[in-house]
Amino acid sequence: MNKLYKFLIVGILIMVTATGLIVGCGNSGEQKTVQPNIAREAHAEKESAEEKTGVGEAKVIAYYFYTNYRCQSCYTIEKYTQGAIEENFEDELTSGELVFKPVNVEEKENEHFLGDYQLYTKSVVLSLVKDGEEIKFKNLKKVWELLRNKDEFYKYIKEETKGFLDEINQEKEQ
Repeated sequence: MNKLYKFLIVGILIMVTATGLIVGCGNSGEQKTVQPNIAREAHAEKESAEEKTGVGEAKVIAYYFYTNYRCQSCYTIEKYTQGAIEENFEDELTSGELVFKPVNVEEKENEHFLGDYQLYTKSVVLSLVKDGEEIKFKNLKKVWELLRNKDEFYKYIKEETKGFLDEINQEKEQ
């Protein structure tokens, strides 16, 4: 019975993975080059950025990607990410220089993110958008490792987000 159970689980995981759905908990991924499908989202974000910050300005988008099924860890990652951003970047949020954006990738209009960011599980991704184009992004894979340590989680989100915001500020100074 135990072998049959394991076989069924493996089969289900293979089928789900083959269909491109995000499952399970865990994360992987480093900073990647921009994928072509990002243009759709960058265009929408450009319009939103122009409304908040004016034409041609840059911003950082902190995405939390999730699915319809969410475990307690998934909710905690979203809560901690939002908390770390709100606690450390109030001015940037108010100005529109930083946006926190939870996104359900199972909604039809958001499915492209799976391929754009090569997602396979719930993820936090930072995206640097300048003049309506995504310049770079980074999948913050350590969120799963730091889930049980709120202080370290907040510190990680703060440092990574600050790094992206610093790029915007350096460009403003030039």
